Amino acid sequence: MREKEQVINEIIQNEWVMFSSVNKAAGQSFKPSEHPSCQDFPDEFRLHRESKLLPWSRQTLNSYLKDLVRARDLGKNLMTYKYARMDNLIPCENKSPRIEAIADQLVKWQKGFMEKYPGIMSGARPLSGGRPGVDWASFENYLRCELETYSEKTLEYLFLDIMTMKQQGKSMSEEVYAHLVGKKGYVSLDQAEDKMN
Repeated sequence: MREKEQVINEIIQNEWVMFSSVNKAAGQSFKPSEHPSCQDFPDEFRLHRESKLLPWSRQTLNSYLKDLVRARDLGKNLMTYKYARMDNLIPCENKSPRIEAIADQLVKWQKGFMEKYPGIMSGARPLSGGRPGVDWASFENYLRCELETYSEKTLEYLFLDIMTMKQQGKSMSEEVYAHLVGKKGYVSLDQAEDKMN
């Protein structure tokens, strides 16, 4: 497990370098002024990214880390690309069919989680819409635009992770939020839901 934690730490370090320079590189158009940015809350950024990455297998994490390092070495900021796509400022550069398959299942899990835990999700992004430049902050649009930044190998491994979890009757959304509320001091999702209702 320590090796997995080390890979996650390296991923987050690379993501933070990219994320913290998004507006410097691209201007304020990617960040609506009425919403605070995760750039103002590095600890929250780390917590949310860590929670998202923990359910991934080691091979998926290693592949994604390679994507980040490759992009860094080429001087490409994957976070700038993601937010530019969310704001419909650039065309899609990744047409992988795996994006659709991954997004469909993750949206289903997120929808189920939102219905099961409305208190926890009361301040969350809207679920869908996914139209770049229109409802750019929806879970679905954010997800799809992020998936576009992954290599085909990372998408392949992530798809396998998702299919494995589905076969085991698990939900990646539940795994993500269980870690998140645990870090906030709750012993379970149910306890967090009770406190937030």
